[in-house]
Amino acid sequence: MTLKEKQKSPVKEYDFGQITYLDTVDYAFVIKNVGQEPLVINKVLPNCNCTVINYKKGKVLPHQQTEIKARFIPKRTLLGKNSASILIEGNFNNGVTELKLKGLVTDVN
Repeated sequence: MTLKEKQKSPVKEYDFGQITYLDTVDYAFVIKNVGQEPLVINKVLPNCNCTVINYKKGKVLPHQQTEIKARFIPKRTLLGKNSASILIEGNFNNGVTELKLKGLVTDVN
């Protein structure tokens, strides 16, 4: 079994549609261990300070799953199309998997 076959995330990119800069978006990415060995999540790193991450550190046993909860907090200075990447480091996919939140942030009318 290759490392790539150890984890599965049904949704790798979540499009939150259109929000105003006063809104926040919460989304839980599900990570499932489809391998025969424990899946280890070492780090979960957002690419900007507009995203807050919450996850359970440690091992995910075979055929079990965990959630990586992401909260996107837009800023008025970044109106328009936005995307935030979340890098997951662990013993799968050559060490790194990327998740993404994206959507349109507008001003308050």
